[in-house]
Amino acid sequence: MFIKKLIVTLAVLFYNPAYSTEIPWYFDNPNSQHKSSISANHLILGENKPPVIVAVIDSGVNSDHPSLKGKVLPGFDMVSAEINPRGQRSSNYFPDSKETKCPTTHLPNGSNPNHGTEVASIIAGNGAFGVNGINPSAMILPVKAIGPCSSNYKDLIDSILWAAGLHVDGVPDNPTPSKILNISMTGGGTICSDLLQETINKVIDNGAIIVSAAGNTFGNQAQEPAICKGVISVGSVNPDNSLTFYSPHDSRIELYAPGGGKSLYKSLGIINRIKVATFRDNGLGQLDAIAADKGVGTSFSSPMVAGVIADILNNKQSLTTAELLTSIHNALPIDPEFGYRILNYEKLKQSI
Repeated sequence: MFIKKLIVTLAVLFYNPAYSTEIPWYFDNPNSQHKSSISANHLILGENKPPVIVAVIDSGVNSDHPSLKGKVLPGFDMVSAEINPRGQRSSNYFPDSKETKCPTTHLPNGSNPNHGTEVASIIAGNGAFGVNGINPSAMILPVKAIGPCSSNYKDLIDSILWAAGLHVDGVPDNPTPSKILNISMTGGGTICSDLLQETINKVIDNGAIIVSAAGNTFGNQAQEPAICKGVISVGSVNPDNSLTFYSPHDSRIELYAPGGGKSLYKSLGIINRIKVATFRDNGLGQLDAIAADKGVGTSFSSPMVAGVIADILNNKQSLTTAELLTSIHNALPIDPEFGYRILNYEKLKQSI
């Protein structure tokens, strides 16, 4: 079974319902004392560039959030009929509610229904509510691969194929194939299964680039799909570039990027979190769109890398996975102090 729970996130700490171009600490804020930055200040200024489509394979995306207005393409719910509370796969890519029960276990949704929305906002947030995405010119293709039940290989594999524009029996073909696929969900084994590797090979051969969170394994090995060959796997670093205690430490991880916080369970100040677009229950049975400094985990490091790659593709649309990996290895050598590669947009862009 593919593990349902994606990552641990924290409660909402802060929100600001105003539009903002404030530079978050992880962009390389000149007023920040933190080392962990991706050196990509100018991306937040919203340069007018052709959009690159980034698939968010996750729990679904709530495109009604103001921070994602105009940023989300029509997607698809790829959760299999037998574990789908809606009864079948469909074009309804919105997440299930927290109260939605799994059809097979009759248990309520145990995962974070806002997870996919939060991930999407890190990639392409438009600045509303102060949520600035890594690449606001990118467009999000939401592919719902997980609901209130445990997910499985079939749904993940079909989601990957569909997102990249490859045919999946029983559903319409994707009219807007993604060049980049972000997968901020992990589970399964620490060795890539043959079936999953075969799927990834097909997608890469078709010209897509896959970016995946390495998982929150607390210093142990990374998990599928991040450890599959050809995947740009992403771990998490603290604001001082040291390894977060929840990130895997695995030589197969290609890049490490800011993941937020020294602790998953104790607030150390909002500067150590990743700001995301999310929703909260207002107590009246309705969801209010908010921004929250709550992002902690490799799930939030992965979309930073995906957003940076999307910008690089604006300059070289023909960029292949093999070429990208070569550039990553050449431009971002293993840091002698920390022992892993750390995301740096400017260095990577100059090498391509």
